[in-house]
Amino acid sequence: HVFPGADASCPLGWVSTQVERAGFEIQRVHNMGSHYSRTLAHWLENWRANKDYIVGRYGPMPYRRWEVFLAWSVRAARQGSSTLFMLTLTKAGQEGRRIESQKHLVPKDVGSRELIFAD
Repeated sequence: HVFPGADASCPLGWVSTQVERAGFEIQRVHNMGSHYSRTLAHWLENWRANKDYIVGRYGPMPYRRWEVFLAWSVRAARQGSSTLFMLTLTKAGQEGRRIESQKHLVPKDVGSRELIFAD
């Protein structure tokens, strides 16, 4: 087994519930699955390029186990059946950090514009 007893199938909804229960506010969620599939593909390519060394040092079974795991991981990430999310969180009550985490949403020149409000 590659990761005995591990379960990487952690739904985003479950994660968001847990972080909110722990007192965090979710500022952003970014799906990194397609990027991660490329990372995994590079790992697989590197693994295969070093086959002779790995088999010589650890044997054919561990080499094959990891090759299958990496190949499956690439495929699962490309299909979207397994993905990677990057969350930006702030701890509730930390006003400065909350505002800082959202600064990118405001155009840089907003201060130089005159604001017009409807009556």
